[in-house]
Amino acid sequence: MRRPSVRVWHATLNGHHYCGTLDHVSHLEEALDHHDTMLVYDQAHEIRGIAGTAGLRSTGRIAGGLCTYLEALARNPQKVEKTVVGLHVEAIARAARSGEDATRL
Repeated sequence: MRRPSVRVWHATLNGHHYCGTLDHVSHLEEALDHHDTMLVYDQAHEIRGIAGTAGLRSTGRIAGGLCTYLEALARNPQKVEKTVVGLHVEAIARAARSGEDATRL
C-alpha cells in the first residue's frame, strides 16, 4: 500500500485543525450565550493555539486579543465589559467562517 504524499497528509492535517477550530468557535459562542467568562477564555485560548495551524491567522490573532483582555482583567480585577467580549467573539466567528467560505471556491 502506498503512503499518502506529504502534500496530501498536510492538507488532511490542516483540514483536521480547521474543523477543530470551527468546533471551538461554536463552543465559544455557546459560552458567551451562557455568560461563562472562564469558558470563553478557555475556548479563545484553544482557538489562539490552533488557528494558525489551520491557516486562520487572523482568527488566532483576534482570539489572542480576547485572551489578553481577559488576562488583564484577572490581574487587575475589574468588571468584564460584555460588549468588548461579544465583539471579539463575533469577530472570531466571522474570521473563522470566512475561511470556511474561501475553502469552498
